Amino acid sequence: MQSIDRSYFRWYVILLLSVLLFFNGCVCEDTSASEENELCVPDCSEKCGKNANITESSGFLTNRWEFPWSVAIFRIALVAGRTKNIFLCGGTLVGRDAVLTTAECVLHETTASLRVYVGQWDLAERIEGSEEILEVEKKVIHPCYKLLSKQHNLALLILDDNVQLRPSVNRVCIAEAEQQYEHDHHCYTVGWGTEFINGTNQLRKLKVRLIPHNDCQKSLRAFLRLREYELVPEAVCAVADDDIELSVKDYPCSRIIGSGLVCTEGSRTDQFYLVGVGSDLSRNCSHRNVPPDLFMDVRKYTGWIDNELTRR
Repeated sequence: MQSIDRSYFRWYVILLLSVLLFFNGCVCEDTSASEENELCVPDCSEKCGKNANITESSGFLTNRWEFPWSVAIFRIALVAGRTKNIFLCGGTLVGRDAVLTTAECVLHETTASLRVYVGQWDLAERIEGSEEILEVEKKVIHPCYKLLSKQHNLALLILDDNVQLRPSVNRVCIAEAEQQYEHDHHCYTVGWGTEFINGTNQLRKLKVRLIPHNDCQKSLRAFLRLREYELVPEAVCAVADDDIELSVKDYPCSRIIGSGLVCTEGSRTDQFYLVGVGSDLSRNCSHRNVPPDLFMDVRKYTGWIDNELTRR
């Protein structure tokens, strides 16, 4: 009788897990790295997150190669009988052959149609001399990504070749799960705009500060006028630094999804760490009451990233 009860319980657990997988797509666990599974891409070095001593720009436009891990993701499409490159989103180089971006951007794209531009500054310039265009060998959508809520909105692109590291191209460091950047750190949202203005689309940055999850949810509820809005727990939010004027020329309004939130642990010249991947950056510059920028918190996904990079 006892063996029958155990057998029944075992089959009940299997059935319950099957139902969860059917409705939710996966059973998610803590995705941060453990001590036994510490993130380290195969080409780890102390030079990740560093540029070639490029002077910090004084405005919102970055200097060339100031953030050499920022990449642009395009789709190759046939339009009116001609091949065109269509700008999809931004991404961040996290390894010599790996880019982290949003699942939303590449979910419905074929791997063969994707192109990743590294070393590019102005997307309107066909030839800058520092860029490299790579094809994608594999795309990995986070298994728990939810289309409507944008929960777990992350994807990894494995490139078909290693990039050549140089002043215009470097990988960023990955923020550790326990590292906090809420106070006394230099943080920036870095990415291109959603539109080409006057024939250009140059890499922009916005100095930001991170805000607590509860404060972000309150701000979004007020902005969206949705009292029941629930911010996904894997999100991290940032707002423009207090000393920035919204009316300044070239203020980076709506940025493309996939843009990176990068921070240093101390001074501006220290290594930069990727803290977030832009999931909703649709600030409206015609309003002073702009919503916080919403990112997937990379610190909660170091385990998943590590597993995928070591598996390839």
